[in-house]
Amino acid sequence: MKQIKYSLAESLIIDRDMMLDEVDKRILEVLEKDSRTPLRKISKQVKIPPSTVYGRIKRLRKRGVVRRFVAILNPKALGFLVLAFVLIKARAGMCSTVTEGLKEYPEILEIYEVTGDYDIIIKVIMRSYEELNTFLDKIGGIEGIESTCTMVVFKTHKDIAGFFPYLSSPLRKFKIQK
Repeated sequence: MKQIKYSLAESLIIDRDMMLDEVDKRILEVLEKDSRTPLRKISKQVKIPPSTVYGRIKRLRKRGVVRRFVAILNPKALGFLVLAFVLIKARAGMCSTVTEGLKEYPEILEIYEVTGDYDIIIKVIMRSYEELNTFLDKIGGIEGIESTCTMVVFKTHKDIAGFFPYLSSPLRKFKIQK
């Protein structure tokens, strides 16, 4: 694999031989809007035969561009009304221990190791503030957690399920890893 030096904005791009063409981008855009779109409909939208669409999707899956096809649920419709971000300070050398402990909690949607005053940020969703409070008490017992700071989301201004709006930006040239 040829390694090329990129700017910070292009740091996710690794292999110059694996560039996504416009057809791949259009297929990805359709799939991100509705992953259940039939091959024939995608075929008509991108103006290539269904067999070619199938082959391209298979190739994109094999390369890891498409990780999986999922239904995106509405948390509020399911009774999950409290969305929060919890910033976590870990004791020195304990980040891995803390993140491993956090992975055990199904309430946690996302876990990020970050730079700055805090070491880890988690995104959680709960039915109530009481449930959030109980959860915070539980994770407080994870070995290596020094302190936490919780931010409850009052209003969401943008929530996209996919990556494509960024992917389709004309400012980017996209390449993918093998």
